[in-house]
Amino acid sequence: MRLATNIVGCELDTVAMGMRVTVGWEALSDGRNLPLFTPA
Repeated sequence: MRLATNIVGCELDTVAMGMRVTVGWEALSDGRNLPLFTPA
């Protein structure tokens, strides 16, 4: 399964395949929630 999303809270050049992340949720104005990942 693939999921297009954003990784926040770190510099782009530190993002790597297999890095451990945690998920947080951003509430959107239309009632949906957007998953955002931060480094673990």
